[in-house]
Amino acid sequence: MGVKALVLDEADHLLDMGFRKDIEKIIAAIPKQRQTLMFSATIPDEVRQVCHIAMKRDFEYINTVQEGSEDTHSQVRQMHLVAPLDKHFPLLYVILKEHIADDVDYKVLVFCTTAMVTRLIADLLGELNLNVREIHSRKPQSYRT
Repeated sequence: MGVKALVLDEADHLLDMGFRKDIEKIIAAIPKQRQTLMFSATIPDEVRQVCHIAMKRDFEYINTVQEGSEDTHSQVRQMHLVAPLDKHFPLLYVILKEHIADDVDYKVLVFCTTAMVTRLIADLLGELNLNVREIHSRKPQSYRT
């Protein structure tokens, strides 16, 4: 009864993972007088349907992507490489050094499997004098922000 706000973040992913019935149960169980916020990278039909269930009729849709703009993934150079585990760090270092040589104002995202691996990779790259920031669940929210 005390719920004042409902936030559905990554709504498209929640629905992809099969949580639609759970979302509908939550919506039915909480007060109708509330603030509802939904965030979604994509707006497929199922997200639109949940909008009509979760939101007021006069909800405001805010699109942060300009009409006709190119998808981010097509603007950013992406690559992948399959390598044995013992070669991951040496290859990462070589790739980063090559990238940095091309662009001194580099920005690179490296995704790791766990917070512990992220911390290890960041420490090693830092020891090799690379400008590194690590973001993971074991860092306080203020640092991540």
